[in-house]
Amino acid sequence: MPSSKLLVPWLALVLLLLLGQASRGEVELGQGSRALARGGACVAWADDGTAGACNPAGPALLEGLHLLFGLAPHDHDGERLLCGSARWGALGLSGAWAASGAEALWAGAVAFRSREGFALGLGLRSYEQGPGEAKLGLDLGAIFSAGPSLSIGLTLRNPSAPRSDEPLTRVGARLGLGWLQSGGELALSPSGLIQLAWGAEAAFLKPVVLRLGYGGGRWAVGLGFESSRLNADFAVVLAEGALIWMFSTEVILFREEVRE
Repeated sequence: MPSSKLLVPWLALVLLLLLGQASRGEVELGQGSRALARGGACVAWADDGTAGACNPAGPALLEGLHLLFGLAPHDHDGERLLCGSARWGALGLSGAWAASGAEALWAGAVAFRSREGFALGLGLRSYEQGPGEAKLGLDLGAIFSAGPSLSIGLTLRNPSAPRSDEPLTRVGARLGLGWLQSGGELALSPSGLIQLAWGAEAAFLKPVVLRLGYGGGRWAVGLGFESSRLNADFAVVLAEGALIWMFSTEVILFREEVRE
């Protein structure tokens, strides 16, 4: 069990920011606290229940069954996030729902992994701006994993949202060096806008994980608590002089290690 000396400052930080006010920000629906704290970089990271929402190949590299709930109160609208991802053998499945005001996102993915650590995934998403205003999008994804030290990810999708800045193509890599993980990502939107994201996390204070990221011209920091069955993650993003925060908690019902 984690030490109470570690839990006290963590819970105090969460309570402090819960009592504060956050601004309405253009945070991509479906991203969890870990991705936000890494500056939005997520295409090569398959380590929580939101793996399929970012890269449909991600669920094939998870360990067991993950259920995740997230909350990001952007002013009055708020954002709620509910994700589930599971893997049995070489097959991975995921589903996600995210809502903010009148906007809602439904996404599902199926993925397959080869013994060489290469996974392919196919995803379908429905983006809704209001009653009767839904738009479908198709996601294709791939991840190559060389164990905990290196992974490379790629996603291709057609538009599921009317915003011209929605990322359609993502390519990124993650490099691990012991307790330090770092990764970069490039995203291309329909308007031709190229976005760069970078994120890193340090787990030298286990079970506490520290995160730092930069993407879309915004800095982000995060704090996580990881155990074998329950994870909690918190992210704060500095956007246009105001703070946006998100909290998520994840339950891991069982673990099945990925065997190459």
